[in-house]
Amino acid sequence: MRGDFKASSQFYVRAVTHDPSKGSAKSLAPLGAEVVTEDLNDKNSLHAAIKACYGDFLVTNFWELFSAEAEETQGRTVADVCKAYCDVTATNMNISRCPSDVHHFDGKPNYEEYIRSSGLPASFSLPGFYKSNLPGMSLGDMGDGKWVLALPMPADSPILLFDTEGDTCKFVKAMFLNEQKILGKRTHGATAYYTRTEIFDQFKENFPNMDKETAFSQLPGDVFKGVIASSGAPEPI
Repeated sequence: MRGDFKASSQFYVRAVTHDPSKGSAKSLAPLGAEVVTEDLNDKNSLHAAIKACYGDFLVTNFWELFSAEAEETQGRTVADVCKAYCDVTATNMNISRCPSDVHHFDGKPNYEEYIRSSGLPASFSLPGFYKSNLPGMSLGDMGDGKWVLALPMPADSPILLFDTEGDTCKFVKAMFLNEQKILGKRTHGATAYYTRTEIFDQFKENFPNMDKETAFSQLPGDVFKGVIASSGAPEPI
């Protein structure tokens, strides 16, 4: 935002963080951002963070408490605070309503409905599959020089990947600069559609030890749930 002349001439950036001691938070002040502390579970801190803002970009945190209900409460609380101060809100949703229980997505469409019914001017960002999820969890060296990409989807399905670190700001900036065009709408964000071959080719550029032998494994749903559970997530995930 600060590096774009048009955007920086219209907006002053306030960066909101849970932990201002992190290097990523400290790096923002030299770029011209005001860095403030907030806690999505503390309404008083939200008032201090959002007060006098024209707009707010909201990202709730399911993984902090592993609770769809807690995440929904975060979304509703931020919306209530934004109504007191903001002219527009951009919300990071990840996904619309799922046909069956996917607990780390279940709270998001509920607070989207709440925001819409509240009358708060808002638009909603739905990013694709995070690129950062691939190394280690879905893509790895099997120990014999063979690299396997394992996901619960058919091998020929294109994957809508999203570079959260490099591209989130591009979509958020566009949402604020074009607010009247997209108000009330969902913006689907992706860096590109990738085939499994393209994913392997890109990783080979960064992992020269990746052998030429690669494979895709379509994981059954229960196996993929086991992978998620190994990260410490509770059984309902």
